[in-house]
Amino acid sequence: MSFPKICFRKVNFLFVLCVFLFIACSSAPKRPMIVTDVSNLACSQLDEANSRIAEENYIRAFNLLSNAYKLALSIDNTELLCKILLSGVILKIDCPEFQDELFGLEVSDSSSARSFLVMSKEEILESAKNIVRFSNEKGKNLLYSLCTVYEVKMLLEDGKSAFGEEGLSNAALSLLAKLDTARPFISKEPYYHGYFWRTRGEIFMLSKQYDEAKKSFVAAEKIHNSERYLIETALDWYCIARACSMDGKKSEAVDAILKALKYDKDAENTNGIASDYKAYSRILLKENPTEAEKKRAEELAEWSQKILKAKM
Repeated sequence: MSFPKICFRKVNFLFVLCVFLFIACSSAPKRPMIVTDVSNLACSQLDEANSRIAEENYIRAFNLLSNAYKLALSIDNTELLCKILLSGVILKIDCPEFQDELFGLEVSDSSSARSFLVMSKEEILESAKNIVRFSNEKGKNLLYSLCTVYEVKMLLEDGKSAFGEEGLSNAALSLLAKLDTARPFISKEPYYHGYFWRTRGEIFMLSKQYDEAKKSFVAAEKIHNSERYLIETALDWYCIARACSMDGKKSEAVDAILKALKYDKDAENTNGIASDYKAYSRILLKENPTEAEKKRAEELAEWSQKILKAKM
């Protein structure tokens, strides 16, 4: 019996091909053992919601936070849920006249279909604290600390009209002490670390310690700027300008408000731009303004109104 002759060239080629396919298959990327599609979307919506709150676009912020909450709940992401709820607290602080009708919502009788934002800011904060209980041990210190920062912010806003001059110093010290308990746990969260410093600055503003307030606002700006949070950076500079202005440092206030204007323009933040021009106008009218400053202040105030009208 005779066997067919085999071309060794073909044998070698087939052998090399098989080896190549084996190596290619064995080195192919492995299937990921974690999926982050939903959490990434929720994070993105939370980030945008925070920006929309800062620029006073409350309708958009409401929709983003409501949807982000549902997404985070659907995957039981307690850290995201807590952060979304805390942003909801700020939305309620900034927009106290909030009503479902204001946003043109169709809310059903089913409580599960209602946005968490129909609750009061106190109820939302309490919900955030309760959710932390379901978090892993590693994340609890961070989330409890974030809740503390936002609770201080809420107490600060609620107390601005309630604190008398005599009780102001004690109230400020109490708020600072409470706020500082959160500091060790949030340094690795740039957005919230910056927010911590801005809140600290606002407490010093309340107690009329303007130089200390400025230092805190500058610390917030450095953090937000390094992480490229445009609107937050603009707001930090606005706060710096306010502290300088209240402290009688007119030229420093002008420099700061111009920086705020720069970042608000970079962010295309219409409300922020208009507010910056309005603040610039008011700063110029401080400390026996010259006729040129009075004229410039009037021009800036008019320009601010034109910018706002252009958005309507």
